[in-house]
Amino acid sequence: MRNAAQHPGQNAGTLTINDFRIGPDGNLVEPMWSREKDGKIEYGPEPILADLTKGVHNLFVSGEDVLAMWAMDNLMLRGVTALGVIPEKDREPGCPLKYKLVQGSMAAR
Repeated sequence: MRNAAQHPGQNAGTLTINDFRIGPDGNLVEPMWSREKDGKIEYGPEPILADLTKGVHNLFVSGEDVLAMWAMDNLMLRGVTALGVIPEKDREPGCPLKYKLVQGSMAAR
């Protein structure tokens, strides 16, 4: 999408953004975007907010992972403590922690 916005009509195609509008049923329709290349739609139309929500989520996950890797390299006692990943199926929906501190023989794994 970024390439289509910054270089319209080139390799990524052209970005089209439809602002808020009133739909045929009289309800408000949220902004949508799509990307067209060579006369056919290659992406979309998709709600802009849904894509931005995914992007923000991915930034948070990446930041969390980078912080965890830094902590393992700089704050842990090697062989004594480590960060373990909690499997997604075992995470609590209300507090979905991804990492837990692992001590003792588990840290060597």
